[in-house]
Amino acid sequence: MGLLGVSSRLLSSLPRLGTICSCFQLLSPCSSTVISVVHFRALSNSNPNSKHIPDSHLELQQLLTQNKSGFKNLDNALSLFRKMLKMQPLPRDFHFCQLLTTLLKMKQYQVAFSLFREMCTLSIPVDIFTFNIAINCCCHSNRVDYAFSLLATTFKRGFLPTVVTYNTLIRGLLSQHKSQEARLFFANLIKFREIQPDVITFNTMIDGLCKTGHTDMALWLFRFMEKCNCEPNTITYTSIIDSLCKRGLVDDALNLHSEMMEKGILPDVRSYSPIIQVLCSLKRWEEVGLLLDQMIHSPHIPDSHLKLQKLLTQNKSGFKNLDNALSLFRKMLKMQPLPCHFHFCQLLTTLVKMKQYQVAFSLFREMCTLSIPVSIFTFNIAINCCCHSNRVDYAFSLLATTFKRGFVPDVVTYNTLIRVLLSQHKSAEARLFFSNLIKFREIQPDVITFTTMIDGLCKTGHADMALWLFRSMEKSDCEPDTVTYNAIVNSLCKRGLVDDALNLHSRMMDEGIFPDVWTYNIIIQVLCGLKRWEEVGLLLNQMIHDMKVSPDVHTFTILVDGYSKSGKLDDAKHIIQIMNEMGENPNIVTYTSLMQGYCSQGQMDEALAILNTIRSKKIMPTSYTYSILVNAYCRELKLDIAMDIYRNMASDGLSPTVVTHNILLHGLCQLGKSMEALTFFYKIQGLGHKPDIVTYETLLGGLCKNHYVHKALSLFRTIECNGLIPESKTYNIIIRGCLRSKNYDGACKLVDKMVYSGFSIDAATTSVLRHLLLSKAHNPTLVALYQKCLINCIEGYCSHGQMDEALAMLNMIKSHKPDMVTYKTLLDGLCKNHYVDKALSLFRTIKYHGLIPDGDTYNIIIRGFLRNEKYNEACKLVGKMIDCGFLADEITSSLLLQLLLSEVQHPTLLAMHHKISDSCSFVCT
Repeated sequence: MGLLGVSSRLLSSLPRLGTICSCFQLLSPCSSTVISVVHFRALSNSNPNSKHIPDSHLELQQLLTQNKSGFKNLDNALSLFRKMLKMQPLPRDFHFCQLLTTLLKMKQYQVAFSLFREMCTLSIPVDIFTFNIAINCCCHSNRVDYAFSLLATTFKRGFLPTVVTYNTLIRGLLSQHKSQEARLFFANLIKFREIQPDVITFNTMIDGLCKTGHTDMALWLFRFMEKCNCEPNTITYTSIIDSLCKRGLVDDALNLHSEMMEKGILPDVRSYSPIIQVLCSLKRWEEVGLLLDQMIHSPHIPDSHLKLQKLLTQNKSGFKNLDNALSLFRKMLKMQPLPCHFHFCQLLTTLVKMKQYQVAFSLFREMCTLSIPVSIFTFNIAINCCCHSNRVDYAFSLLATTFKRGFVPDVVTYNTLIRVLLSQHKSAEARLFFSNLIKFREIQPDVITFTTMIDGLCKTGHADMALWLFRSMEKSDCEPDTVTYNAIVNSLCKRGLVDDALNLHSRMMDEGIFPDVWTYNIIIQVLCGLKRWEEVGLLLNQMIHDMKVSPDVHTFTILVDGYSKSGKLDDAKHIIQIMNEMGENPNIVTYTSLMQGYCSQGQMDEALAILNTIRSKKIMPTSYTYSILVNAYCRELKLDIAMDIYRNMASDGLSPTVVTHNILLHGLCQLGKSMEALTFFYKIQGLGHKPDIVTYETLLGGLCKNHYVHKALSLFRTIECNGLIPESKTYNIIIRGCLRSKNYDGACKLVDKMVYSGFSIDAATTSVLRHLLLSKAHNPTLVALYQKCLINCIEGYCSHGQMDEALAMLNMIKSHKPDMVTYKTLLDGLCKNHYVDKALSLFRTIKYHGLIPDGDTYNIIIRGFLRNEKYNEACKLVGKMIDCGFLADEITSSLLLQLLLSEVQHPTLLAMHHKISDSCSFVCT
C-alpha cells in the first residue's frame, strides 16, 4: 500500500477534530527535538568557509545564530524575513527554519505560522522539518484541527512525517484534554506501523494518561513500552510515581522508585518530591529521612535544589518573619532549572502554618500566572487558604478549575471543603455536598470525611443525623476511629445523655478502639457536674491502670473544678497535690477553679493564699481570676479589699474587664454609695473603658434605690449616645424609679417608649403600680398608666403563648374597663394558640362590659375556627357578622380560599364562601 493510502487510513480512523480550514491563523512552541534537528541540518548542510556560499548567506547565518534565543523586538525578525525573500540566490530552507524556530522561542506563534503560509504561497521550498514547526504552532495555539489538516498536507506534498510530527500531535491532543482521541491516534500509529514510537512518544502518552486520572492505563503502557524495546527514562518513571502518589498508592510508588534505581536510571528531584510529600502527610518519618539522604547524594540533583530542600526543611514550622519566606519565593523563581512543584508546595504549606493564608494564596496565583507547574496538592493548599479566609466561593471556584486543568480532586480536597462549609454553619450545604459525593461516586470517603461530617453535625445540633451517619459508617468499609467516637460521645454528653455516652464508650473498647485522654475528659466532666463521684473514680481507675492513658492538665482541672463547685475543697486541694507529684503543673484555670470554690464558701483567706501561690509560681493571673476575688469581697461587703485587689490588677499587667467594673459598681450600690458608683463610672469611662447595658442597669438600679431618680434619668438618656440600646430590664428599672418618686408623667412617657421599642412591663413594675393604686386610686394618670401597663403585659403574654397569665391579667383590669383593643389582642392570642373555645366564651362576654364587637373582632374568631377546623361554628359566626353589617376581611377571605383549594368538596366551606360572596355583591350593588 502506498504512502497516501496508509496515511489516509490513519487519518480517517480518527474522530473528527473540527472543521479543517484552508486558511490558518494560529500556532505553538517548537519542541526541543525539532529545534535540535533544525540546527543539526543547518550545521551539516552549511559550511561558512565554503567559497560557493554567497556572503549574504554567511551574514544571514551569523545574524540568525546571534539571535537564536530571540530578537530584541518582533520588527527586527519580520524585517529580516523580508530581506531573506529579496536575496539572490534565495536562502536555504534551514535558514527559514531557523528564523521560524526563533519566533517560536519568542512565543510569536501566529506570526511564525503566518510566515510559513507566506513561504508556501511564494513556493519557497519547505520540508517535513518546516511542517513540524507549523504543526507545533497549531498545537500550542489550541488549534489541533489545523494541525491535523497540515498532517494531511504533508502526505499530499509527498513528505514522510517523522516521530517528532506524531509526538507533537499527541501532545496537542492531550493539552486540549482530548485524551480519548490521543489514545486512539497513538493506537492507530502502532497498529498501522506508521512510526516506531520513541521514548518521547511514550512519555507524552504516559504523562497525559496520568494527568487525566488513567494511571492503570499508563502503567499498562509503561510495561508495553518495555516490550517495544524502548527504554523508559527518568521522566517516564517520574510521571507514574507522581500519579501513584496522588492516588495515595505510596507503597506502589516506592516499589517503582526502587525498580528505577535497580535499572540504573537515576531519579531527579521531581521523582523524590511526590513520594516525600505523601510520606510526610502519613508521618512515615524514617522513610522520609532515608529518601532525603538518598536524594542529597544523588549526582543528578542541582546543588541549588539541595540547598533549597535543606532550607525548606529547617523552616518547615515557619520562617522567623514573612519577608524571609517571600525572599525565598523570589529566589526560587530565578533558579535554573526551576524547582519542582513539591518545593513550591513546601513553601506554601509553611506559610499556611504561619497563618499567612492570603499571602500563600497570592503566591499560588502568581505561580499560575507564570505557568509554573502545579498539582492537585498545590490546589489543595490554595483551597485550604480560601477556606481559612472564609472565602468558600473562591474555594469552590478553585475546585472547578482543578477539573478544567485535568486534575482529579482527592479525598483531602473534599474534606477541606466539607470542613469549611460546616465551620461557616452551612450544615445543609455540607450535607448536600457530602451526599452528592457519595451518590456520584466522586470519592471513597475516608475516616476523616465521615468524622468531619459527624463532628460538624453534632456541633450544629443535628446529633440524630450524626448518629445515623455513624451507623452508616460502621456498615461501610470505613472503620470509625477514636476521633469519630469522641465526636459522638461529646454530643451525647452535651445533650445530657451521659449513660448513652458511657455505653458507647464501653462499645468502643469492645471494638478494639482505644479511648484517648480527650474521651475520658468529656465523660468525667459531665459525671462531675452530676456529682456521680463513684463513677468518676471507676473511670479514672480504668483510664490510668487498665488503658494506661495518662491524665493531662485538663483532666485534673475538670476534677478540681467539680470538687470545688460541690464544696469538696479538701478533695480539690488533694488533686493539685497529686498533680505536683506526677509532674503535671497546674495552670491558671486549675488554680482559678479552686479559688472560686473557696470564695463560694466564704473562705477568703484561703482564696487569697491561692492568688499568692499563683504569683509565686510565676503563673500569670487572668482578669477572670481577679474578678472572682473582687466579686467575693463585694458579696462579703468588704469593698475596700475589693478595691485594693482591683488596683493590683495593673501591677500584673492586666486591664480590668467590663465584668470587673460591673461587680464593683454593684458592690458600691449595695452599700448605698450610688453617687460614689457614678463617680467611679465616669472615671473608668474617662480611661477608655466602655460600659455595657449591665453597667447602666446596675447604676440605674442603685441611683433609683437611693432616691437619685433625676440622676438616673440623665444617665438613661446617655445610653444610646454610647452605642447601646436599652432593654426591657433597663426600662423597667427606670420606670419603677419614676413611680416610686411620684414622677408619673415621666413613667408614662417611658412606658410609651418601651412599648414602641417592643418590650413589656415586668411583674415587679406591675406590683409597684398595683401597690400605688391601692393607696392613690383617685390619681387619673396613675390609673391610665396602670391600665396601659396591664394591656402591655397582656400583649407580651399573648406573643409568648402564655394565655393563662394573659387571662389572669384581664381579670385584674376589669374594674378599669379594658377597651376593645385589649379584647382583640386576647382573642387573637387565644385563637393562634388553639384556645378557640375560650376565645368564643370571651367574645360572648364583651357586650356585658359595654363594648360592641366590630368587624375585626368577628374576623379574628372566624379565622380561629377555620384554622382549628371548626367549620360549622365559623359558618354560623359569618352569618351573625353579616347580619351585624360587617364583611369578611382580606385575611379571612384568603384563608377560606386556601382551605377550599385543599378541601373542595367540604359543603360548609362552600356555603360559607357563598355567604361571603353574596354579602360582597349586595354591598357592591
